[in-house]
Amino acid sequence: MTLANQFDQLDVNAIRQFRTDGREEDIHLEFKKVNDPEMYRDDRKNLAKCISGFANSDGGMVVWGVEAKKNADGIDCVSSLPEIDRPQLFLTKLNEFTGQSVSPLVDGVRHKILETSTGRGYAATLIPQSNAVPHMAMPERRYYKRSGDSFYVMEHFDLDDMFGRRQKPDLALSIVPQHELRDEREQVGFVFFNTGRALAKHTGFVAKCENATIANVSGGTMQDSTRINAGRPTVTFFRQSVPFDFHFLAQISHF
Repeated sequence: MTLANQFDQLDVNAIRQFRTDGREEDIHLEFKKVNDPEMYRDDRKNLAKCISGFANSDGGMVVWGVEAKKNADGIDCVSSLPEIDRPQLFLTKLNEFTGQSVSPLVDGVRHKILETSTGRGYAATLIPQSNAVPHMAMPERRYYKRSGDSFYVMEHFDLDDMFGRRQKPDLALSIVPQHELRDEREQVGFVFFNTGRALAKHTGFVAKCENATIANVSGGTMQDSTRINAGRPTVTFFRQSVPFDFHFLAQISHF
């Protein structure tokens, strides 16, 4: 399950289960107690550190209104659920301060609140891994990274590596129905999007179709590979490099 899926599925019951299970913080999960929904100095500092640290690493999620401490066995895990007063106000402040917390900005940061029947509740922040590293936490002007269950100030060699790191491609494949043709055929578009900052090389995909046959394919090196896939209707694509947007079509006959 991706971080985005975990964020979308997180609810009040799941957070309460964290305490029952003694859930530990890990490389992608951080718990934070909220001092005030207005987000004064300490809460804003925590937000900046989390965005910087997770964006400079592999991404992560912060759950607000949850306290983690070491238990009798020395394990750092959820110890209490103090919740957040006026969670809607806290969400407003999260959205307000996100753009001020790091430099440069981190794209794709998301927040949501999870209210309880008492009018109080929790909040969650999803921070994706960034391709524009490093990100500096403000106003401390420090760079953080995630290691294990903690954030650490980055060393000079970390920064040197990130500033000199080559940019990476970021590909997404979208499958879009185009229009219906005669003889129960349908034209389907396969669209590659590259939102990264570098050219993608050695790209490809395999798409298997259910309850259909492949009538025709067009667009570059996309092929009907049904014959070499034990008769299962399949289209494949491979290319040495893909520009920022690349579009090709397949005609599919439904059974």
